[in-house]
Amino acid sequence: MAIYQINDRVFNTLDRTITGEVDDVRKLSQSEVYLLAYLIENQGKIIDKMELMTVGWPKKVVVVNSLTVAVSNLRKALEDPDIISSNKGVGYTFSEQATVVHNTIDELEDEEIVKDYNNTIITPKESQKETQSLLINSFFYISIIVFLMACAFVINWVKSYVPGDI
Repeated sequence: MAIYQINDRVFNTLDRTITGEVDDVRKLSQSEVYLLAYLIENQGKIIDKMELMTVGWPKKVVVVNSLTVAVSNLRKALEDPDIISSNKGVGYTFSEQATVVHNTIDELEDEEIVKDYNNTIITPKESQKETQSLLINSFFYISIIVFLMACAFVINWVKSYVPGDI
C-alpha cells in the first residue's frame, strides 16, 4: 500500500482515498488513483494528455473530457486548484511546489501493485493500433449498411418503372 503525504492531505492508493481533516475523506475512482500516482511520480514534468489517458484508463478508449473531469475531481479532492496545472494543448503537470512525502508500509505489496499496474497499461502505440482497428471495423460495417441502403433504393426505383412484381 502506497501512502503519499501531499501538503496537508494523505493519499492512500489502496483505499483509493484522499484524507484531510478527521471527517474529510474523499473517495477516488481507480482512474483517478492511477492518474494522481503517475502525476506525483513525475512531479514537475509536463505529461502529455494521451499518455495520461493511457495511464488512467488502460486498455480503454476514452475521450479527452474524461481526463479533464478526473483532473478537476483530483484538484477538488486535494483542495488546491493549482496543484495540477494545465499546459494548454499539451497536458498536465503536478506542481513542484507541492510537498510530497512517499511512505510505503509494505514494500512487497507495493511492488505487486506496481507490477499489476504495469501489466494493465498499454503503450500509446498499442492504443493507437486499437483505435485504428476500431475505426477500420466501423468503416467496414458502415460501408455494408450504405451498400444495403443503396440496393434498397435501386430496387424501389426499378419497381417504380417496371410494371409487375419483381
